[in-house]
Amino acid sequence: MLQIFWETKERLAVKEIIVRRLKEIEKQIFHDLRLACLASSPCQSFRRSTGRQATYDCAKIIFTDSAKIKLLNKSYRKIDKATDVLSFAELDTQDKLLKEDKTLGEIYINYDWIKNHGTRNIKQGTLEKITRLFIHGYLHLLGYNHEKDQGEMEKLENRLRKLHFIGI
Repeated sequence: MLQIFWETKERLAVKEIIVRRLKEIEKQIFHDLRLACLASSPCQSFRRSTGRQATYDCAKIIFTDSAKIKLLNKSYRKIDKATDVLSFAELDTQDKLLKEDKTLGEIYINYDWIKNHGTRNIKQGTLEKITRLFIHGYLHLLGYNHEKDQGEMEKLENRLRKLHFIGI
């Protein structure tokens, strides 16, 4: 299940289209991502280190602006600039008071970036970019890291994009 939050302004009709598409994508890819997670080295490492299966009920998506993304990027990654998407996996949370059971984590999507780098066509430009960022962020929540693996995340991301861009 997705929990979607808006920290940025957008017309209600556009929000409804985006929320509907994200929920469709989640239904379509959740099974694929779970299977990929079960076979992936990040999730296998999690199971070995904790002795339990990683199971989650929801992921949170927060649409925010460039200023908030820049602040988060600086605070957590020591990079003083805005980016398109940031993910914070619950698996990585060390503080037990902040940890949320059954939550995969949070994906922050920079909606300013989407609007500035997308087209005005909601169906082709905006939804495609949001879908790409959602898949990318979701894979990070599952433990994939394109900065450290040998292309494992990129291959899975490309496969999921090809499978699920039909209908956009």
